Formats: sequence, structure tokens, C-alpha cells
Amino acid sequence: MNDDDFAEFFRNKGRRVVKTASGYWYEPHSFCFQNIPYQQAVNPNKRELRDLFFKHRAMLVRFNSIANENTFPGYVWICDQKNYDLANLETKTRNQTRRGLEQSQVRAIDFDLLMQKGWEFINDTAQRQGREADFAAPEAWGRYCKAAVGNPDFEAWGAFIQEQLVSFLVGGTIDDYYWILRQYSETAYLKHYPNNALIYTVTKLKLGEPTINKVSYGLDSVESTRGLNKFKQGMGFSRQEYHQKILINPMFKWIKSKFIKLLVRHISNILPKSNYLKKADAIINLIIE
Repeated sequence: MNDDDFAEFFRNKGRRVVKTASGYWYEPHSFCFQNIPYQQAVNPNKRELRDLFFKHRAMLVRFNSIANENTFPGYVWICDQKNYDLANLETKTRNQTRRGLEQSQVRAIDFDLLMQKGWEFINDTAQRQGREADFAAPEAWGRYCKAAVGNPDFEAWGAFIQEQLVSFLVGGTIDDYYWILRQYSETAYLKHYPNNALIYTVTKLKLGEPTINKVSYGLDSVESTRGLNKFKQGMGFSRQEYHQKILINPMFKWIKSKFIKLLVRHISNILPKSNYLKKADAIINLIIE
């Protein structure tokens, strides 16, 4: 999949996408733009940023920066061991993964199945992690699946226990990267370690393909995700740093004030499950420090 295909995927699932001289930008949250594909470092000029801020009404722009001035450490989870095997896993995770492989079967699945079953997994995962669901409604998840079906470089994999789907992921090949874009599971079956079996099987298969050099488990979130990070590390992924730049629209410089920081933190505490407020709190804290 090339940059144009990846941008079209975001358009088809209902996200705003903008193209500038540096490449594509999409709107993961209202009035916030991020460059895509994620692994591509860019250096937007003043005109591009002006267009994003004023023509496209961005309040915030976040990107993987070529330049390292005035940047914040960003991290991406990568596994690039072409001979990836159980030996690459941490000891405890290796034992759990063996148990997962013994108790579950992993195979490619159709997006039609995910349109039927996926929504309940998404809600289950969100409740377990104490946050809002990644998709506002079943219709939004349906659009995501339909957008993925329209691109042959997207695929879905599932872990089954006694022929029942208990965990799944959505992945996509972009250049020589395979990105694990979404993963959800059913809480009742976690004791059987289907997530371990799923990630291990897909990672091993993908790194075994001659055209794929890296499997990514996603960008590090700006807010704390210690439990998830520990799992990724245990599965043999490393946290690799990149230069992350976060710019605020000049019209909203007041966002950097300590008063706004305290206000957002207070509202975030009142609404602890809000993903938007968690990210806003983390970003404001980052740019003020």
C-alpha cells in the first residue's frame, strides 16, 4: 500500500484528510491533524502549517519530524527480527504464549465477521481498560471495516477457542512495514492468552515475508499505557524513539497556560473515561513542560 491508498482508507472511514507538499495529514480527533503514514518523517514549511491551521481549522498539528529542534520524544513499537521466534519473547510472556498457542487457533478472517462481532469486542476491551470505546457507534465500526475491505493490503486475523472468536486484530502493509492497527479481545477468555497467540503468530508470519522488514505495534500513546507497553515489550517489540513535533495554532496559544492545564485536568478527573480529555491533558502537560 502506498501513501495515496492509506489516505484513501481514512477518507473512506469518514476522517478528514488533507494533502500538502510534505504529504498527507488526517484528523484522528476534532481539529487535530497528524501526518501519515506514521513512519514517514516530514518537515512542513510555514505555508503548509498556515494552511493546516487557518484553512483547515487545525487547533493542533502533530508529526514525525525530520528536524530535531523543539521536538518531544515520540516512540513507536517495532519488531524487526526476521527470525522472530519464541526465543525473542521475555520468559514469562513466552510461557503464556505457549499456553495461548496450545489453547487457541489463529487464522485470517473476513471483515464481514468483524462487522457482526467486532462491536461487542470493542466495548468489552474499553470497559476492561476503563476508557471510552474507540468507535462512537456500531455504524462507525462498520465504516472502518468497509474501508478496509476496499484495500487489499488490509487484513484481519482472529484467535479462536473451540471455534469461537475470542480476539482479533486488523493490520495493514505500508511500504516495508506491517502495522497492527487495531486489536480487541473478549475479557472472559484472557486467561487462555489468545492475545499472545494472535500477536505472536501474525508477527512471525509477517516477518517471514521477504517484502516486510518491520512489524509495528503502533505509536506510543501520549497518555500513560504502562500495562499495554509491558505486554508489547514482553512480545519482543522494542520502543524506538523518533522526533515528535506538536504545534499549536497561534490563535490558541492560551492553551499553553497553567490555568488551562489545571482546568483540563479537573474536567478529565470528572470524566475519567474520556479518551479525548486524556490525550488533551497529556499533550498540554507535555508542551508546557
